[in-house]
Amino acid sequence: MLLGSMVPPAVLFYAPSLITGISLRLGAQYQCEVRCYDRISGKLLSSSISSQSGRYSLFGLNGQAHYIVAIDSQEKFNAAIQDVVIG
Repeated sequence: MLLGSMVPPAVLFYAPSLITGISLRLGAQYQCEVRCYDRISGKLLSSSISSQSGRYSLFGLNGQAHYIVAIDSQEKFNAAIQDVVIG
């Protein structure tokens, strides 16, 4: 399911809460792929491409812990992970 009303669109796998943030690379806002996983099961809940200003919106499970992974599309840096993000 692609939710086109969000900027940028997020792909919903299964999740009822909204998680927003800004992706950065070396302190500058950066467009990249961002994914949200359930911290307990490791299940992918949603994924999106952040805007050129680095803003992203993802879906998570309400009241549950998640980890967010930002992937450098230029493959110059390792993935950045934000752990224990509560939805």
